[in-house]
Amino acid sequence: MTAVLTIDRVSRVFESGGERIAVLDGASLTVAAGEMVALKGPSGSGKSTLLLIAGALDRPDDGTVTVAGMRLFPDRHPESALRALRRRAIGFVFQKANLVPFLTAAENVELARFIDGAPRGEARVRARELLTTLGLGERLGSLPSRLSGGEQQRVAVARALANRPALILADEPTAALDGARGRQVLELLKGAAKTGVGVLVVTHDDRALDLFDRVVSIADGKIVRDGEGSAAAGRSKAVTFSDTEQS
Repeated sequence: MTAVLTIDRVSRVFESGGERIAVLDGASLTVAAGEMVALKGPSGSGKSTLLLIAGALDRPDDGTVTVAGMRLFPDRHPESALRALRRRAIGFVFQKANLVPFLTAAENVELARFIDGAPRGEARVRARELLTTLGLGERLGSLPSRLSGGEQQRVAVARALANRPALILADEPTAALDGARGRQVLELLKGAAKTGVGVLVVTHDDRALDLFDRVVSIADGKIVRDGEGSAAAGRSKAVTFSDTEQS
């Protein structure tokens, strides 16, 4: 399978109080198109820094990072080029949905298409199709304050999918949800992977590891385990995005 994310021997060092702290120390990781990968590790292990680097939101001190065929580092791209890549090729889902509070569910998803230059009508159709596929067809006009936590995260997933990214990066997307709603969000991400999107999820939640194709563990800035997940054996059950895929 084609790799949509390649992180090769990446290091990242921060300075604090005159001390140099190696947050990442030669970490390597790949995510293929159509693959959903869990990234696990204790607090301070380097998970979030690795995700920021994968999303072109931070620069490594050493190593190579390639996203959707574009080598980001060590090449020195201007910030405008990195912003364009993030809009075009990367979808983000965070622990909190971070929806714009004065926009409806549909408008929050449309906004991602507007920023990428899509016509208003096309953005509206894309948002409606995605939200309907995610079971929110009756909530298009609802403000975030009128949505449950699980519904807000589904809107965030729709927003991440709006520009048909090659890669989705999710940072603890189920942390604020109960087991059933958390699994539902991960099933939605698994559905996206089934359409060919690469998905990397930072998670502490062991309750839905059966949905992942691989489980990668990081400790002290190094990848210490990279093993096959239960989903690779065909045991996962996930929603499909066939309607969205045809749009």
